[in-house]
Amino acid sequence: MTEPWFPMKVLIVNHQEVQQWLSMSECVEAMADVFKMLSRGNAVNPLRNIMWLPDKSGLIGTMPAYLGDARVMGLKAISVFPGNHASEYDSHQGTVMLFETQNGRLLAMMDAGKITAKSKLFVDRRESTLNEAGDFLFPKKEGAINDAHLLGEIGDILLDKIEGRASKEDITLFKTLGLAVQDVAAAHHIYQKLSEQGGGRWIEFNATKSENQALRI
Repeated sequence: MTEPWFPMKVLIVNHQEVQQWLSMSECVEAMADVFKMLSRGNAVNPLRNIMWLPDKSGLIGTMPAYLGDARVMGLKAISVFPGNHASEYDSHQGTVMLFETQNGRLLAMMDAGKITAKSKLFVDRRESTLNEAGDFLFPKKEGAINDAHLLGEIGDILLDKIEGRASKEDITLFKTLGLAVQDVAAAHHIYQKLSEQGGGRWIEFNATKSENQALRI
């Protein structure tokens, strides 16, 4: 006997629709919220995982993230093929998948294409900068700067935990690597907006438990 099938509707958002449903002002507000969430410790942003093709012609990177306030998690998967500059395809192609955290249901799939050392440097995520940011790691290797130049995360400034510029003469640089939490926050904003206002393209995307078990065997 087959168990009942409960269709799961998934929101599909392409490149043009991301631009249509996420204004710059909304994006800035969403980014401020997620940076504060990250600095409070209520978001998880592991280091990215990258797999190169054997001939080094391209790579695929996977970047998961969790937003505690929103109770969602997500995964950004993106391919990078520099040789595509000579073709009709973008060099960076990928998707952001959004999941809820109660049952792990897939909520949405969206196009990922949209989603220098100075005297003071603020970053989006300290751990990511110390491990992945060439703009910081190269001058550090040459001895021009060290870890002490990283005064904090942008979320700490937004939370008033640390001071930004102390005088008009200070030069402050915000270095962002582009974190998965940012992509997941933008995807969650679009998902909420279209869930409340209606619109968008939704598809039924699920199978019965029996079918899923059969696939695992």
